[in-house]
Amino acid sequence: MNLMMYQQRLPEPKEVAAKARETRRGVYPMHTDGCKTFSSISLNFYKEKTMKSISTLSLMLALSMSGAAFAQSGAVKNMDGMDMKNMPMANMNSVSSAKTAIHQATGVVKAVDTAKGTVTLAHGPVKSLNWPAMTMTFVVKDKMLFGKLAADKKVTIDFSKLGADYVVTAVN
Repeated sequence: MNLMMYQQRLPEPKEVAAKARETRRGVYPMHTDGCKTFSSISLNFYKEKTMKSISTLSLMLALSMSGAAFAQSGAVKNMDGMDMKNMPMANMNSVSSAKTAIHQATGVVKAVDTAKGTVTLAHGPVKSLNWPAMTMTFVVKDKMLFGKLAADKKVTIDFSKLGADYVVTAVN
């Protein structure tokens, strides 16, 4: 009896195909009684989805590669021969002409290392950088400034940021 009930509940393959087309799912089409079945329609659906994905991916890859090839081909030249006489240059800063900010700190020299070219200073707050009082090591590029730096001496220094370092530019 149970076997007959089960056989009666399964729809015909034509009904499965019609239901799959109707719902546009293609994967595990639902029947009116809630049963799920796997059919060749769901396999075709996966094939179509996979093929669409592969073709889209191939197109995107081809377009990105063609852009890189175009840029390297020389079709995009550097700006030789371009007329730039009327181009506004007022807001363009070059690295060499850019001004670096000079900051000032007052503190006590804790250590001087002429071999490394550094000075360690316990300084007060630096308002221009919003720094609290702290002890830190500065790079001294101008070796003549070491004559003004001695351990336990109170000094005022001017410094600026150069790359990752803070460099002493003047000692008062």
